[in-house]
Amino acid sequence: PDVWALPEEDAAIIVVRAGVQIYGLLRRFVLALWGPWAAAPRSFVPVLRSTLVPAPGHRTTGPRTRPRLAALGPMYGMTDDEEEEPVFGDLYGDKPLEEEEHKRDWFVRAQSKGSHLVSRSKEPEQQKFHDLEHDQDDDDGDDSGEMNGFGDEVSDEEVDAFMQELQGQPIVQGTPEGAVPWDPMERTMTDGLTVFKELNQAPSRSLLYSRGLPDAQTVITVKDRMQAVTKYANEGNWKRARFVMRGIWRRPILRLPLGRILWNLMVKAHSKAGRPKAAESWVVDMLDRVYQPDIITYNTLLHAWARTGNYLKVKDWMKRMRARGVPPTQSRVPYNALLKLFAKHGMDGRAENAVQQMEDLGLEPDRVTYALLIKAAAQAQDIEGAAKWIGKMQSDGQQPGQEHFHGVMTAHARRGDLDGVQAWFQVMQDQGTMPNVYTFNVWLSAAAQAGDTRAAEDIMTVMKEDFKIQPDIVSFSTAIGACAEAKDVEGARQWLFRAEDEGLELDLKCYNQAIKACARAGNSSQAEHLTRRLLRNRLTPDMYTYNTMLSAFAKDGNPLGAEYWVDRMQRQARYNHAQFPAEQVAIAYGEVLLAMHAQGTSKLSWLSQMLGEGIEPDGRCYLALARGHLEQGRSGEARLWL
Repeated sequence: PDVWALPEEDAAIIVVRAGVQIYGLLRRFVLALWGPWAAAPRSFVPVLRSTLVPAPGHRTTGPRTRPRLAALGPMYGMTDDEEEEPVFGDLYGDKPLEEEEHKRDWFVRAQSKGSHLVSRSKEPEQQKFHDLEHDQDDDDGDDSGEMNGFGDEVSDEEVDAFMQELQGQPIVQGTPEGAVPWDPMERTMTDGLTVFKELNQAPSRSLLYSRGLPDAQTVITVKDRMQAVTKYANEGNWKRARFVMRGIWRRPILRLPLGRILWNLMVKAHSKAGRPKAAESWVVDMLDRVYQPDIITYNTLLHAWARTGNYLKVKDWMKRMRARGVPPTQSRVPYNALLKLFAKHGMDGRAENAVQQMEDLGLEPDRVTYALLIKAAAQAQDIEGAAKWIGKMQSDGQQPGQEHFHGVMTAHARRGDLDGVQAWFQVMQDQGTMPNVYTFNVWLSAAAQAGDTRAAEDIMTVMKEDFKIQPDIVSFSTAIGACAEAKDVEGARQWLFRAEDEGLELDLKCYNQAIKACARAGNSSQAEHLTRRLLRNRLTPDMYTYNTMLSAFAKDGNPLGAEYWVDRMQRQARYNHAQFPAEQVAIAYGEVLLAMHAQGTSKLSWLSQMLGEGIEPDGRCYLALARGHLEQGRSGEARLWL
């Protein structure tokens, strides 16, 4: 019938009913096509089922559509047996679903929702994790797929198993009469918890793989989670360590027995990652909790600050240790961390005072202490001081090792004393300590400091023929450095090629030493050739490479080549400002100015370019300008530049 000839209300009813019937047919058609995809992977099946499977009590077919679907046949997935018992019910009828279909429908919906999507209310103490590291950005949030289930909430079975193993081991000890408790817990939790003896061992990754993935089988225990935190802490992977730690921290019953251990591991993770400020934030947070920092916490933090060379922080935290009731007399580690800082900067006097404080407190120096004292003396080029500590070590009944002899030999090598290095090399052999490749590298550094190429050749021969030790890339770079001090360009090139013949991959330091030899000799063409060879080997020049090569152009009087490489340096510095500081860039521009002075060309244009780019010339530039005016007989102009 002509629908448009009917009244508006009747026509609208007919159109709506027709649309509903068409919708039922299309839905039935899609569900029929859904059959072959029933065995698809679970990653996208729940999403499609959640959109296609109707809610309980909803119907997709009815008495008005069933005969037409049956007439269409198997194309819509219906047979004669299924005609009277539709799968998804009646669209217009009131007949409820069967009980089995109702359960299956909700089972499919339950599968479409992963357990990791179930929202849980966060506890107030969990928010503290986001505030502890105030100097860092938030996590990316993509670690959950890589943690193998460690970040999930700890199950009740894990907690029960953990608490059963802790029975008979009280955590909080009673306070003796007349004593004031400053920390209700033991100083070292690992001494009281025999459950975590495996924490000092490397975790077995194969054990986790043999048990199966956590998605298919819940086998992750509290011990496994603690081992994972320890592994990430030793690697310096603080993000993953904190992620696994959150999974443990969700259970309040585990917070008291494991709190200090977890905080110490996080301090260690940040210390290994070179983040002393973040490690300090975790220690500060411990001061407000029931589990106070112990000697392990302070030692880890002191080592983190000692690596950065921050002397004031190390002294401050040693004072706070004493104020908190954790004196450094329990361990030599705090003093060794302080000595490491002194050794790095060559403060041999302060290092000796620190050792005197140790002895006053009843702590005897150990092998690490003596090695750091010898290193501090070697850094200050104090040969007598380094030898004194070797003698004191032997008088205390301790046998010096390779690291102690290397420290004394380094003190002689810094002065270029080949005879002294050779004498201690012989003492080292007489006392039964065999040399290694590092020993010969120290010996080669003495030859490089003295610029003795013949001695470097002899040392390499003794190393390979007498002791059967193969030189490494450091050995060759040190030998090239000896040629650089002697201004031997050809010798530097020969050592460079010999390193390639030995099958070693040349690094940037080898090329820098060879370019330094060219710069000392004023051979700009060979320096440029080595720089281009460096680029062909896929190495990136640094600031030292450019300045050394530009000094060769300055001595050779080649301003055009110098301008070209300065332009290349500026283009590289646009993307890496940290490796190209303004002071070093000013030195590079000064080398171009000196090259122009050596050639006798005008330098005012280049000086104007330097000032226009915001680069302040150094004293050598002004001296070159004054010398140029004096050579041309303009003494008045020369005085202005001085």
